[in-house]
Amino acid sequence: MSECQHLGGGFWKTKDDVIFEGGLVRLDPKNVRVFFGMWATDGRKVYWGGLERKSIDATSFVPLNCLYAKDAKGCFLPHKAIDDADATSFVSLDSGQVDGGYGNCRNHNAGFAKDKLRVYHDGNPVRSADIDTFVSLGDSFGRDRNRVYHERFVLPGVLVDRWRRAGILYSQDDRTVYFQNRKVNSADPLLFQVVGPIESHFGFDGSRYFCAGKETDRKEYASSLRDHARHQMAFADLVASGRYEQNFSDMNWCFREPKNVETMTYHSSSPFATPQQRKAKV
Repeated sequence: MSECQHLGGGFWKTKDDVIFEGGLVRLDPKNVRVFFGMWATDGRKVYWGGLERKSIDATSFVPLNCLYAKDAKGCFLPHKAIDDADATSFVSLDSGQVDGGYGNCRNHNAGFAKDKLRVYHDGNPVRSADIDTFVSLGDSFGRDRNRVYHERFVLPGVLVDRWRRAGILYSQDDRTVYFQNRKVNSADPLLFQVVGPIESHFGFDGSRYFCAGKETDRKEYASSLRDHARHQMAFADLVASGRYEQNFSDMNWCFREPKNVETMTYHSSSPFATPQQRKAKV
């Protein structure tokens, strides 16, 4: 097998081929460059992972983070163009990755960007945002001089200067608790705290429990906490047994040197792959 070189993320190359997560992609190994572990170009074609982005002009391609990119005429997400965005002034405002909260995968793609016309979250306009003062606060929270946002939605009635995070998805000011962009009306903001892991959907204010911003009871919270404790105990047992290292290696196979490149087919994990891309390499 030809010697492989790691390019970043799930991308590798040999003298003759470029590979992403176990599938070949149609990029020139002599000229390929990888950005943020997901965008790749050889000056003629642009890929996000195993998906060729035919609508992006490779000669003027500018990757901004793992979520956003642009060329001379347009701005793009991994799978689509952003309608009416101004490419000249378009910039990303964060890493393009967030923690999705309890029960979701960490570091999935999402984030803010802006141009001279508007602010965007995941390519969707944040219509009320003030362009000049808007900043991303991470994990899909943002603020400007007038408002606080979760994703593209305003936190209603928020005291901007007194607002603070209370967890991954909870936040508050001095008079209101919020879950994402929704008020948790019965929660006491003076006593409220996220209970259990910081990414938990559960909160407590001294007398009431809340799950995903809705009032619940201690039984539901206790059940969730026991489930989390069982998961943590199983994880501790895995580490103690010495098997964790192998499991970690198995989960991150795409970051290891590919094997049997000569028998690989063109990358077909994307629903956008063409029949030709699914055929074996000739």
